[in-house]
Amino acid sequence: SNQMTKRIPHIEDAISGADAVSSYIEGHDENHSAHYFGFFKELEKLSIQGRLLEIGSGPGILTALMAKLYPHVEILALEPSSDMIDFATDYCEEAGLSNRVSFVQGSIDDRRNLKELGQFDLVYSTFSLHHWKHPQEAWRAMYSFVKENGRLLIHDLKRVPWLYHLPFQGGFFESIRAAYLPKEIEFMLSYANINDYRIKTPFPFFWMSVIANKPNKAA
Repeated sequence: SNQMTKRIPHIEDAISGADAVSSYIEGHDENHSAHYFGFFKELEKLSIQGRLLEIGSGPGILTALMAKLYPHVEILALEPSSDMIDFATDYCEEAGLSNRVSFVQGSIDDRRNLKELGQFDLVYSTFSLHHWKHPQEAWRAMYSFVKENGRLLIHDLKRVPWLYHLPFQGGFFESIRAAYLPKEIEFMLSYANINDYRIKTPFPFFWMSVIANKPNKAA
């Protein structure tokens, strides 16, 4: 039953300081392609072009991968931690991507600091959803940044009983326990008036992808 795997929200500190940033990066799978495998699998099915908005870009590793993979796009990345942004800016500069990538400090579940960011062909986020304090508001905000005929792609962990009950501590297991079930995602999407979507939960993996389309109003 759901009570048995009740969601336990993340209690966490904002990441600050160069040491914290470097230990965060070491703690996240060195093999980034494995870490983002499910996300890239979904991306392959979409035609990616134009302006992209990345939510919760952390140290900019995925941002740089995206910019390399899609040499014609421009990426705006939103990240709450200024230390992460400093790292990410240097990282993208060294990779020669600065002309197409820019970072803005802010959080998607705090609409107030999001001045006019404009509209995007694709809004995406990976492994961030379970961190947000106000996920319903976050969905609504993200969808508001999607152009007509654009897409929203959210990739995150999934709360799965067999992992939830393993008696382990540590960041990964905390994240699993803080992650959502597809039913909970459906509830959030309906709250945010997002109707055209698919939730993919490939077994036996402990992640899921949510792909939402924004219909053309004129159609």
